[in-house]
Amino acid sequence: MDQESLAQIQHLIATATDTIRGELADSKRHAGVLTEGLRHELQLVAEGFQMHLDRRHAEDRSFLEEQFRETRALIQLSYG
Repeated sequence: MDQESLAQIQHLIATATDTIRGELADSKRHAGVLTEGLRHELQLVAEGFQMHLDRRHAEDRSFLEEQFRETRALIQLSYG
């Protein structure tokens, strides 16, 4: 193999390597953007779930307080 052929091969390899490095960098940036988007969506889901739990807790507490009031009223009526 002569020097000119070797130089062409080295140039092709260097060009391919630079192209691959550029594509890898683009892929890493894209993955970072996707990760941030998923993180934001997960935060929204967590906040929505927390709101649901808070509302459910308030409803359950209200129901139990009403049941206790009714029970106390029945006890007072029976023994009062």
